[in-house]
Amino acid sequence: MKHTYSLNIALALLLTFALVFTLCACNSSPPEPSPSETPIPDESPKPPESVEYPTLDGEPFVGYFSGFTSESEGWYVGTTGTAMGLQYNYIFLTHDGGRTWEETGNLNDVWLKVLTCAVFADDKTGFLCYRYDVENIGRVYRTEDGGQTWTRLEIPAVTELLGSGGVGEVRDIRVTGKNRLEMTYYGCPERGADNNAQGQFYTSVSTDLGKTWSAFTPGASLPLILSAYKAVLLGQAELFDTYAKKNMNISQLAQTVTPDPDITVEVTKFALIDLDHDGTPEVVLWLAIGENDSVGFEVLRYQDGVVYCYTFWYRMFYNLKADGTFWFSSGASDHGFGSITFEKDTCSIDEITYCETGSYGNVTYFVNHQSATEK
Repeated sequence: MKHTYSLNIALALLLTFALVFTLCACNSSPPEPSPSETPIPDESPKPPESVEYPTLDGEPFVGYFSGFTSESEGWYVGTTGTAMGLQYNYIFLTHDGGRTWEETGNLNDVWLKVLTCAVFADDKTGFLCYRYDVENIGRVYRTEDGGQTWTRLEIPAVTELLGSGGVGEVRDIRVTGKNRLEMTYYGCPERGADNNAQGQFYTSVSTDLGKTWSAFTPGASLPLILSAYKAVLLGQAELFDTYAKKNMNISQLAQTVTPDPDITVEVTKFALIDLDHDGTPEVVLWLAIGENDSVGFEVLRYQDGVVYCYTFWYRMFYNLKADGTFWFSSGASDHGFGSITFEKDTCSIDEITYCETGSYGNVTYFVNHQSATEK
């Protein structure tokens, strides 16, 4: 028998609609968004139930990027295997919901490198983003005519970020509103003497379909973060469990709650909330076993491309508030309200207002970290 971890269908659907995700894209310094250009959560058109995607000489492509921009308009970028840093890429468009596909222009004669992302924002506007290679800045190309011609984008924000000694590449571009795109860039401004300096994610926004881009701000884009959560919750990607100290599928998380393989652990409620006020929301899953909904919670947190999972038993983390504070208790005279501080695979509770039992059984009280009386 194997442990069972159930993310019920209703919850999965709620999460799917709650998480914002769309397409993928990149360029220069833009105007500040006006109120009418603020983010509008767009739900990408879903592909038809049955689509026969393009092949390469009758064989499936090694990798691909694909999506639909309307019920009828879709795109597919197929990639070959990589050898010596070289990769062939072929681009196809459909105008009838995926029944037929037409190949359009590619860059195999111009830049035969490895793609990091590809996306079309509509039936004409598309982007190809490449891994950094002989150049330290990964190239980005844009089309306005459905791939017939491609123009390399110059992105001043990248030059400003990396300077002369950094390296980086676009990892993701997504449609987040009318004419609005968000780019996630992974950059390492200073490589260091050993070329092993750690990079981080940055976000840039375009409000003109990728012609110009804002300066970078630290952190991955919200659509990318939410898509990472979605992939983990649907079992399509692994998370790092901080209790077991290893990567695992969400279906295996029951092992952190109970050693009994015959027990089913279910997720009955969830919340999407920024617990530590760092601008990145966490996902809180409420766990139950049968009628017992006082089992505990799993908190998913995204950082540097990894979704970390933290387990909290019920009395450690309940009565969660909108501001991220919660009630914790380890005994009749040891409880209070606190908040969470995360650091990759560890976390700690900042006890804000609480009481605790001393070594002689005396109880002391604190309000906003300051000593107080019981009253």
